[in-house]
Amino acid sequence: MLLCSLTHIAAAQTQTTSTKTAQAAPPKAAAKDAPSTAATPKKIVFCHQKGMTADQLTQCAEQGDANAQLELGTLHHEGEGGVTKDYKKGFEWTLKAAHQGNTQAQYLVGVRFTRGSGTRLDYDKAFKWYSAAAEKGNANAQRSLGAIYYKAEGVRRDYVLSYMWINLAAIQGDAAALKFRDTVVQKLNSEQLTKAQQMTTDWLAKHAQQK
Repeated sequence: MLLCSLTHIAAAQTQTTSTKTAQAAPPKAAAKDAPSTAATPKKIVFCHQKGMTADQLTQCAEQGDANAQLELGTLHHEGEGGVTKDYKKGFEWTLKAAHQGNTQAQYLVGVRFTRGSGTRLDYDKAFKWYSAAAEKGNANAQRSLGAIYYKAEGVRRDYVLSYMWINLAAIQGDAAALKFRDTVVQKLNSEQLTKAQQMTTDWLAKHAQQK
């Protein structure tokens, strides 16, 4: 009986230790160039103004202003505003703004991954960033996400989803999406078109409730 009790105690201690070890295991860190799903509150900085010089933008961007980071990233990418063209630095600043939830920055990060500009070519990362911005209503990202489904770039070709996303952008008045929609609709039969239109309606209704 004593031996049996000791065995049970030892097993319980081992189980407790294992449980603590499992609980103490740190979570895996998310990739720096992937959209974050963590809701970590951060202090929002607003210092960006129109007509700022590159030096002023840099100071503001370094303080964490997402709009300044986006504009500075664009200047580096285009080589404008007295800034030397540097695709890598442009990508890094744009990525900082994207991580703060700036939808235009998220869209542009998707573009950079699609073209391998300032970073590696990565359709999977492009899809994730386009999706992040598209879900927030960015028309550019919605059109680009539709194009990804149309061309099967890193995803399975899906003309129904392609139409839905392009249609959402077209509804916002995106000229390129309006033209592209006419191309995509030719790939759909009447049943698929009805489904894609219903998906568009459902998406709009869902996001209207979230506002």
